[in-house]
Amino acid sequence: MEHGQPGRAWDRRIGIVIFIVIHVGAGKLEIRRTDSPIEALLGHNTTIPCRVSGYKASYLDTSKVYVRWKRADQLVYLFNGGRRTQYRSGSYISEHGLAEGDASLYMPDIRFSDEGEYTCFVIVTPDDTISAVTVRVSAMPSCRLSDATLVMNPDTERSVTCYVNGFYPESVSIQWLKYSKASSNQSELNSQTCTSVPVQNQGGTYNVTSVLSMRPVSTDEDGDVYSCVVLHRSLTDGLSCNVSVSVHPVPENNTAVILSVVFGILVLLLFLALGLIYRYYLKKAPFEVMDIITPELIHMQKANLACLILNFRPKDIDLSLYIIKDNEKSPVDDWSFKKTKNDQDIPLLNHSLLTLNPSLIPAGNGFFSCICSIAIRPQFHEHDGAKIILQVEHKAVKDPICKELTLRVKAPPVLDPIKTNQESYNIGDHLELTCKIHSFHPQKINVTWCKDEETLISDNNEAKKDRNGLFYITSCVQATVQEEDFGKVFRCKVEHQGVTNEDEGCVRWKLQKQVHASESEDGFDS
Repeated sequence: MEHGQPGRAWDRRIGIVIFIVIHVGAGKLEIRRTDSPIEALLGHNTTIPCRVSGYKASYLDTSKVYVRWKRADQLVYLFNGGRRTQYRSGSYISEHGLAEGDASLYMPDIRFSDEGEYTCFVIVTPDDTISAVTVRVSAMPSCRLSDATLVMNPDTERSVTCYVNGFYPESVSIQWLKYSKASSNQSELNSQTCTSVPVQNQGGTYNVTSVLSMRPVSTDEDGDVYSCVVLHRSLTDGLSCNVSVSVHPVPENNTAVILSVVFGILVLLLFLALGLIYRYYLKKAPFEVMDIITPELIHMQKANLACLILNFRPKDIDLSLYIIKDNEKSPVDDWSFKKTKNDQDIPLLNHSLLTLNPSLIPAGNGFFSCICSIAIRPQFHEHDGAKIILQVEHKAVKDPICKELTLRVKAPPVLDPIKTNQESYNIGDHLELTCKIHSFHPQKINVTWCKDEETLISDNNEAKKDRNGLFYITSCVQATVQEEDFGKVFRCKVEHQGVTNEDEGCVRWKLQKQVHASESEDGFDS
């Protein structure tokens, strides 16, 4: 026995040394900070970083690791000891990478709804850590010009149009630059340009159009290059489209010179007398009517459609708007430059729902462009599936030019307040919460119930149509009241194409603990 005690003391010293080594080798669990936003391109795949350090072992036992990814208050992905739950389709965490401390979230086919602040919460028992990173979604613009080469004579004017399409967010900068072949100089053009406001497409991206007018003064400008330069958040460098100018001298003709001298005085007099009339009233110029651009149409929310009419002369232009529904074509509104504001006709149909608001813009050298805005307050049963026709009439064309658009209207769901099966609850009571969700389209909808951060199992009936063609559904959740449930918030939330933010698609109810009369006055029975 006396000889055994030194051995046990030595074992205790070894245990203390091993504990100290392990304790000193263990760092504080933390996530490497990512201060700069993650730039994600629409439709591309991206990875949101979350690199964990400070854990004890060289490799993590993933069966003891918990990872929770959230965007704002919305769950995106859960990893709990090998069990995976996807709240955003296609997202995942590599288990092999997680064993090496990499809890980064892979996100395929990035959408606009994926933009926001993400939090990565990691538990490596018994330690935990959390970090946030911002994801910004962008769509890269495309650029094309109406012409690749312009052949001109000195002192003649031509215009070229730059179409910039499919970008997000809306903020974009368009510059026109001139590269002189003779002097190798570069100059920025401002006064010769006209740029429209960005117009949103149905998918959420934007289009913008910019027009440049040019007039070379001599053949020294032959070979000069004009560039439309687009600057946008999604681009590392500017995106440019180029058009080259070929300036040819007017060929000499001796007969023409002699005739011009003989009849010079007559021509001059005729020019002075008829020039202005011809330029502004008689000379016609062909023009271009772009397709009607529409944002996402939401039931009973104001929106503006847009149609660009480019480079026409003179400015006398007539616009008519029609709607076709159930194979019946009806006039809606019309507008003419010749009429003053007081002379404009009262819109023919649905004045409060669909109206024309054109705006003329000088484009140089007597040309004009028109941004035709069509204000609409869409109603699903009136406008979904209907077709609108914008008809443009002008002296430069024999027949009217028509642009058509089929309207597609979404109706966001309306959530009624949560109904309960009784006014108050005690521990052990049966709790039944019901929410009616109605007036939405299309039919596809996802309903989720939560108790604080816990997802509950709910019972949803099949969505049915009302008399206006919109859908409705009733969702219910049931539970037995526990002590810890008091004070918690129950939420019914929906995911639907028409819901633009979480607050619009969510209703809440808080379970309050019943206060007995005996507890209401300083603890004394009443």
